[in-house]
Amino acid sequence: MAAEELFCRYGIKSITMDDIAGHLGISKKTIYQFYKDKKELVHLLMQKMVSDQQEEISQHEAGAKNAIEEIFAVIVCLQRLMQTINPVIFYDLQKYHPESWKLYQDFRDNFLTRRIKTNLERGISEGLYRKDLDLDIVAIMRINDLDTVFSTQVYSPARFDMGKVLSELTNHYLYGVVSLKGYKLINEYKNVYEED
Repeated sequence: MAAEELFCRYGIKSITMDDIAGHLGISKKTIYQFYKDKKELVHLLMQKMVSDQQEEISQHEAGAKNAIEEIFAVIVCLQRLMQTINPVIFYDLQKYHPESWKLYQDFRDNFLTRRIKTNLERGISEGLYRKDLDLDIVAIMRINDLDTVFSTQVYSPARFDMGKVLSELTNHYLYGVVSLKGYKLINEYKNVYEED
C-alpha cells in the first residue's frame, strides 16, 4: 500500500526501494524479504489495481438500474481513481515495466472493451441507446477516449483536471449513443431539467 501511494503520487521511475523503505520507516532489507525487486513489486501492484477495478466496475454494472446509470457509476469510480493517480505512471509502466503494462493493456482490450459492448447492448435493449450503433467501432472509440484521458501529451495535467476531462469525454460519448429516451434520462441523472 505504501508503494502504491508513492507510485501513484510521483510515478514509478522516480520512486526507489529506499524511498519506500523510508516512507514505511523500515530497512530496505526488510522489503526484500517479501519482494525480489522493484519490478516484482510493480507487477503485483498492477495485478491488484486491475483486479480492484474489475471488481468495482462489475459491481456497478450489476447494481445499476439501467445502462446510463451504469455509465455514471463507473465514471464516479474512475474519477475517484484519477484523483489519486499521477498520469505519468502510465508512461512509466509503458517505458520501464512492459510486463506490467501488458496487464493494463489486457484489462483495457479485453475486460473494458467487453464491458463497454455489454453496456451498449443493454442500452439498446432498454431503448436508451440508438439501434444503429456499430458496437465494435463505438467500443474502440470509447477505449481510445479513455486512453487520451491519461495521455499527458493530449491533456496536460498542468492545464486540465483529469476528472473534468473524463466527464466531458463521457458526456460527448453518451450524447452520441443515446436515443431520445436516453437523452431525457441523462438530463435527469445530471439534474438538468429543460424548459418546455
